[in-house]
Amino acid sequence: LHRAPKLGGIAIELGEARREVCERLCECLVEDKVARGTARLDWTTEAAVAPAAPLLLEGLAKLEYRGYDSAGVAILERHEAASTTHRVRAAGKIVQLVTALQSSPTTGTHGIGHTRWATHGGPTQDNAHPHFSAGVSVVHNGIIENHAALRAGLSEDGFEFKSETDTEVIAHLVARALKEHSSLHEAVQASVAQMQGAWALCVISERHPEEIVVARHASPLLIGPYDAETSGH
Repeated sequence: LHRAPKLGGIAIELGEARREVCERLCECLVEDKVARGTARLDWTTEAAVAPAAPLLLEGLAKLEYRGYDSAGVAILERHEAASTTHRVRAAGKIVQLVTALQSSPTTGTHGIGHTRWATHGGPTQDNAHPHFSAGVSVVHNGIIENHAALRAGLSEDGFEFKSETDTEVIAHLVARALKEHSSLHEAVQASVAQMQGAWALCVISERHPEEIVVARHASPLLIGPYDAETSGH
């Protein structure tokens, strides 16, 4: 479970063989040796097998002490032909999110989650993370200082905003970048290069269901392996 101050709960399940990769990526992010603090995680031979929702909810519950006003998860569901995003968000406490997930369950094994304290926009379901655009889901902590200018440009390009948040800008930026880049990592790098401010963020995409891309700038981000055997899941 990834836990860091000011960062919503993000869970990534990895096999034992990925521990060294995680440790090195963490070093790179801390030292800013990766371009603009981005890193790509993928697993092609040791796919996660446990449903992501219980793990994400457990992690989010452990972060409740920080205070928040909404919560949500985005989980990729793998199908034979393609992947789809199962996104559930709720204003209020995590118990509201649990209730929503009980009404709309998922067995997907690859996902991200977040608890939000309102900065841009009120504590509503529409403003809750994760934010979504054309198959891309994003959770983010920080402040995108130039979000208004980015929002204007994205609106001119035809992107429709459904929230008042600065975070939704990131989802649209990555979705737009994926029109020019085949790699999710490259798309995130191209997106953060346009951003000003501070951020720790995590991105998943239906087009890249075996990857999670994380990025940080002037905000903390931790990467850690998850051991299903010792956790009880």
